[in-house]
Amino acid sequence: MSEELIQVSEIKEVLEKYDIGKRPLSLVLGWGKGTLSRYVDGDIPTRQYSDVLKRVKNDPEFMLELLEKAVIDAVILNFGCYSGRILENMTHAERPWRETRNGLEDHEPSDRIIEKHLIESYFKQIREKYNMINVSDIRDYSRDLFEKIYH
Repeated sequence: MSEELIQVSEIKEVLEKYDIGKRPLSLVLGWGKGTLSRYVDGDIPTRQYSDVLKRVKNDPEFMLELLEKAVIDAVILNFGCYSGRILENMTHAERPWRETRNGLEDHEPSDRIIEKHLIESYFKQIREKYNMINVSDIRDYSRDLFEKIYH
């Protein structure tokens, strides 16, 4: 029966395939942060954990769903505590919003669309500034944005 469980070499393939560390993948999967380290060091995973790892290995769409869920959960955790007004003020303080509304007064309505390249460029800079490697790194960005507006 153990031959049907995922092998250490296959777990290492998963880490390499998705260019993700053991701890980050453990957290994306909702497991303890040291779980994958133990498996890579030779501990034998349960059938349930093995099956999940095999699915991650063989199904990139499943991995994408897990990553999307992890990002959404982190955004909700780190921004869901703020009111609609605070969130509005946060978005209005960010560069893509300000650049798109250039020349307009704060109270003036607008139907201008923020261009994708502005959003992409801005969040690449944010990712670098906050050294965002894990989805949990969103926390520092949300706190700094709040501090920037309200202090």
